[in-house]
Amino acid sequence: MTFPTTIMTGVTIADADLDGLQAAQVNPYGKLLPRQIAANEFRAVEGNLAINDTMRSQHFAGIVDNANPATCIGTFDNYSASDKGLRLVYATGALDERKIKLQPQFDLNHADLGDDDANLLIYMWLTEKAAAISGTHAIAGYGVATSEFAQWYFDYIVGTGYRFRCMGTPYTAQAQITFGELADDTPALLAAHLYPDAVDPTTFKCDAYLNGVLHQTASAKPDYPFNDPSGATWAGNPAFPILGRRSGYTTGHDVVVHGIGLARITEHDDVAAFLAAEYALNAAALA
Repeated sequence: MTFPTTIMTGVTIADADLDGLQAAQVNPYGKLLPRQIAANEFRAVEGNLAINDTMRSQHFAGIVDNANPATCIGTFDNYSASDKGLRLVYATGALDERKIKLQPQFDLNHADLGDDDANLLIYMWLTEKAAAISGTHAIAGYGVATSEFAQWYFDYIVGTGYRFRCMGTPYTAQAQITFGELADDTPALLAAHLYPDAVDPTTFKCDAYLNGVLHQTASAKPDYPFNDPSGATWAGNPAFPILGRRSGYTTGHDVVVHGIGLARITEHDDVAAFLAAEYALNAAALA
């Protein structure tokens, strides 16, 4: 499958013609992958965010016309320039507090992403300020916990550390990566590369990278397509992919998210090299 990449309205570039596009992308924080869907750089935010404030992606189309921005759906009233991002510690845990609606493509079943042979990279920069003392704490994702109403998420579990989980069909088939605990005040790059299994293309694998280095490959291989949580009984939770807490998760974990990205991957891309370069370029800048 090929993925024509729209860079401006009415202009597309096929995979075979993408050489050089990565270098041409304008991003003040480094290079992007040629088929970048979103590159939300929250360190670009200055000042508090009100509901309906938008943050454009730093990928090429977003720079040109602010296409498909992320949107604030829960007020951020805790801005500090020293955080270099959005601080997710919660004052009350209310559903309208400190949340970002991510681009629709963060629903991994989105038509832009490849249906039952999706090959995707999700990555996120964060800095833990103070770990919670109990509970499970949502950071980003689509859905709730490990129920039928979940598709993917990054979260933090006291005693386990940071985790990425993605659900196939049925949702009981899960790919899970545990990154472990992270040091306070030390920027970390967490990434999950989801791709078809070479032996059985109807299933997917998950390679996890921590700070630009391959950390673990998921042993579970759920069936494509990814689980669809759109029929959930959301009980007031946002019914789409978000950055922030959903009900059912605990409050008390203090973490800054500097940015989150999503890209389509083909055989032309070197995921390991991209993430290593991303870490080398930004780790010191985010400290």
